[in-house]
Amino acid sequence: ETLALHPDGRMTWAGKDVTLDSFSVPDDGELRLLPDRDLPAAKLIEIASELQANGTGDSLVVTERGQ
Repeated sequence: ETLALHPDGRMTWAGKDVTLDSFSVPDDGELRLLPDRDLPAAKLIEIASELQANGTGDSLVVTERGQ
C-alpha cells in the first residue's frame, strides 16, 4: 500500500482520506509515499517529518519513471 499525497495537501490510504492524526503506520513500519507531481517539495518534507515524529520507520518515496 502507498500513502498518496495530493497537491492540495490531502492524503489517501487504501482509497480513503486520512489525516496525519488519524493515520496509523503499517505494522511492518515501512511506508511508501506517493506524492503527486504538483505537490510542493516543502509540503512533502513537512508530511514526511510529521510521519516520522509519529513513529513511522522507513519511508520510501515512490516516483514515476521519466519517458
